[in-house]
Amino acid sequence: MNNKKSTYIRTLHDKDIASVAKLHSVALDSPGSAIGLPYLTRLYQHYSRNPKRYLCFVVKNYNRIIGAVAVCIDSINVGTDILGLIDGSVVVSLLKAVILLKLHPLEIMRHRQVQQYIRNHITNKSAYISQIFIEPSHQNKGIGTMLCRHLFRHLLNNKVDCVFVDTQHSNVPAQQFYKKLAFKKVAILGNTHIFVKYI
Repeated sequence: MNNKKSTYIRTLHDKDIASVAKLHSVALDSPGSAIGLPYLTRLYQHYSRNPKRYLCFVVKNYNRIIGAVAVCIDSINVGTDILGLIDGSVVVSLLKAVILLKLHPLEIMRHRQVQQYIRNHITNKSAYISQIFIEPSHQNKGIGTMLCRHLFRHLLNNKVDCVFVDTQHSNVPAQQFYKKLAFKKVAILGNTHIFVKYI
């Protein structure tokens, strides 16, 4: 049983990266794969070394890391992270969208209205949750909600009042989790569902 009194949240430190990457890889059910441990290690190193662009927190239980969240708070990178929407660069935008969403370029073009919606809502007050996970054995215990609420408080302190997140069509538990936190689905691109919350 989880003891919430022994669960706390703090900023990600460099010394946490190996543990966070390994746990996240397991949570993705792809430990050690090309898109698992090596990729996640580099990713969390990038987050940790760019504090002006990312907020990163870990959640610990009895001094053991059981989850983490990383959010992009730089408006330009928010657009890049969501759909590769780089103003004035249609080619790069399409290429990034194809890579991120694994869609054919023609399919991306059919979603211009979705791209426009997100362009219109990405401001200097927007953020994008690029990574979030809780160790499977600690899920459904309110820890993910606690982590997100902690994140929202810090976003408000950084004058951010709009948060985007995306998840796969098959990841129904994640979709239900975001809806529980009052995120609203604003777009579907291929198998990717995009949610937004005003905090």
